[in-house]
Amino acid sequence: MDSTDGRPGAGVQIVNWDALSGPQFDRAFISHMITGHEKAISKFETASANLQDPELKKYANKTLPTLRKHLEMAQELQTKIGMWSASSTNSAYQNAYQNR
Repeated sequence: MDSTDGRPGAGVQIVNWDALSGPQFDRAFISHMITGHEKAISKFETASANLQDPELKKYANKTLPTLRKHLEMAQELQTKIGMWSASSTNSAYQNAYQNR
């Protein structure tokens, strides 16, 4: 979860990976990877469209294809491990988090 009030670290969630094992860990981990890549892609797309610094804009544009490929790979893995139910994925994912 991103901070909406501008404070560094506000709204950050920490995964309690030790509380998970087996398929529950797998579901939470892949969900975490997908969510993280979706957020990163969104931020890089915004940066690519709005940055004024040509070097930073170039970096954002160069990095986006890699982020998209990683997201695609995570989504394929999710399918391969039988992640058909978004509700069970989200439940495992949410149960592993603690608000900071």
